[in-house]
Amino acid sequence: SSDLTIYRVIIRMGLRGSLKSNPARYKKICYDEHYEAYLDGVVKAGCLYTMYFFPTSITDEEADQEAQWIIMNLGGKALDMPFYLDSENVYGKNGEQGRANGLSVEQRTRLLKRITDRLGEAGIPCGIYASTSWLINKIDMSQLQEQVVDNTWVAQYNTKCTYDGRYVMWQHSSKGNVDGIKGNVDVSVITGDFNMSC
Repeated sequence: SSDLTIYRVIIRMGLRGSLKSNPARYKKICYDEHYEAYLDGVVKAGCLYTMYFFPTSITDEEADQEAQWIIMNLGGKALDMPFYLDSENVYGKNGEQGRANGLSVEQRTRLLKRITDRLGEAGIPCGIYASTSWLINKIDMSQLQEQVVDNTWVAQYNTKCTYDGRYVMWQHSSKGNVDGIKGNVDVSVITGDFNMSC
């Protein structure tokens, strides 16, 4: 019927630890602690899904490591949507700054491009997730591949999205309700067609 809701789920696959106050994770690439359970639940529920990674590389070598980790750990999974990189600052207690917070626009763009280039070369369609202000002020989107720009996922908790660049998903609320999940859920709307070419 026309009122049938099809849920698509985006799971955090992993991250590089960004805070010195968490020495067990600092600088290390690791799985999200809930990744396996969430993936199992999504597969059992028959939902369409993809994943994202939170990069905090500050050198080309670290960006290459992050890309390689993603490629190896995806293991050829056929995703229903592009794979995403979540680009934003990290803050700890007492104002602690994440290790990649101070990157310049040029540095951040170069590192994200390095990762997305390698994912594309491996046949993994991908995009960037970030807030409207971040996409405008912290990344030079003109330097990224067309496919990556096409797949932009913008976060703006508002009644409308004011980002005037290209995007395919808009995360509009952190207070959504989804059957079977307790508590609030981040919710997005798909505004166009994903670019699944590489």
